Formats: sequence, structure tokens, C-alpha cells
Amino acid sequence: MELPSAERYEASFVLSAAGDAIGYKGGSWEFNRSGSKIHKEAQELGGVEKISVSSGFPVSDDTVMHLATARAAIDWASTKDATNLRNLCEKLCKEYVICWDDMDGRGPGIQCGVAMPKLKKGQWDSLPYSNGGGGCGASMRTMCLGLVFPAPAQRQWLLASSVEAGRMTHNHPTGFLGGVVSAVFTAYAAQKVPLVEWGRKFLAEDLPATLQYLESNGRDWKTYNDDKSRLGYFRESWEKYLALRQISKDGQNTPVFPENFGVPQRDEYYKSISWSGWGGSSGHDSVIIAYDALLGCGG
Repeated sequence: MELPSAERYEASFVLSAAGDAIGYKGGSWEFNRSGSKIHKEAQELGGVEKISVSSGFPVSDDTVMHLATARAAIDWASTKDATNLRNLCEKLCKEYVICWDDMDGRGPGIQCGVAMPKLKKGQWDSLPYSNGGGGCGASMRTMCLGLVFPAPAQRQWLLASSVEAGRMTHNHPTGFLGGVVSAVFTAYAAQKVPLVEWGRKFLAEDLPATLQYLESNGRDWKTYNDDKSRLGYFRESWEKYLALRQISKDGQNTPVFPENFGVPQRDEYYKSISWSGWGGSSGHDSVIIAYDALLGCGG
């Protein structure tokens, strides 16, 4: 039976937070690069299905900032300025600053900390481009924007808001484009776009539209294009992934996985697509791995 939209929205937040709490495990799993060790410890606890996040599994900084994103969007949507992107960004900035006081024991990201002095001054659009800004912090907190702007007619709002929410702290295409994917894929889910189509739909439609926004906005556009690794790396990573799973073209609707794709094999694959050897720690591979998991379990 299909759940009403309100229940689906609520479930999105609850399951996102529960998944974060399990994956974080007070920091001992999030910062453990061995999937095999994590799975072994999970089995010692009785398996994932036996884990209760109410004890010993706090949410990380990611959920705290995701909820901050949601609060800002809800506040913005209830005002007369709900047609003003700058107003939304100001509210996002304010909520990110407020939530920074709730980071004890939550493993807050380095780049978010670097950005905080500017955000505390309300300077949400002034963080300089950074070669270190390609991490996964943006992709962890923008999902709910896909619930705020789920309709195709709202796509420009979705792309602009997710770009700006991301580069408030991660001003590098690899970083903030991960946030765009998180938001867009959530909107696809709300629209009931078939899961197998998400990757190629993003590359064909929403990545080009995002680049158009970036160019028209102008902020750091020349810098993003100075080095192919800045904009091209994200696209090429997705193109390679979709080709690997044989779902890059229309009509290719059955993802192909290796016959043996257990935890050690997944660890090796995640490492192979990472920026620096830590699978899932960057904007591009965090969302690729999440999408791969959804495809692997049938959604």
C-alpha cells in the first residue's frame, strides 16, 4: 500500500537520521575505512536489524545540518519572501550558525568549521574557492530541498538552492554538486521517476541546467573552469559509473553488478572511485555509493 505524501516525507527524515546514526556510531564506524571490520562489529551486535539507535548511536553533524536546512526552508516558505532566493540563503546561513552549537560528539566537518566565521557574519556567498572543499558535507544535508521543490516546474529553484546551500561551506564543484545530486534525486523519488533512470536523467537534464545557473550567477565561474578536474571530474565520475553498471543509455534498465560483490569487493570499488582513497568522503562518490546501494537492493 502506498503511503500518503506526508507520511513519506516524515519517513524520509526519520530513516535518514536512523541511517546516519548507525553509520556514524559515535564516530567509530564513520571514520573506519574497513567495511569488513564494520560489518563484523555489526554482526556482533546481532546484525543491523537488531540495532537500536536510541542507545549509543547519536546522530552526526550531517543530520543536525540536514534538519537546519529543513527549518530554514520551512521558515522561508511561510513568508511573503518565498520568491526570493537570497532570503532563503540568508535563512539557511542563520540556521547553519545556530546548529553549530550542537556539534559536541557529532564529528563536525573541517570545511564547515572553516566556513563558520563567515556564516556568523551573514556572509553566505563569500567563501572563497577551496581545493579542499570537495568533501561530502553538502551531499549530506540537502536532501530535504528535493521535498521542498519536488515538481519539474520548481527545478530551477531546486538547483539554485542546493548549489548555494552547498557552497556556503564547500566551494568546490566536487563538493557542492554532490549536494545538488542529493536534492535532485530526492525530488526524483518524490516524482516517482524510476530509480534506474536517475543517473542518466541528472546528466542529461539537471547537470547542464546547474551549470547554466552557475555561469549566469558568475560567482567563481572562471575558477571552476580553469582546471578540468574541477567541473569535469564530477561529470566524468558519473559517466564512468553509469557505463560500468550498463545503465547510461535509454532502454538500459537492468543494472549489472559483479557476480561476487561482497563487502571486501565493495570496499575496493569504493576506494577506486574515491578522490584520495577514502570511499564516500567526497561529494561525487558519496552520492554514487548511495545510488549504487539503492540499485543493488532493488530500491
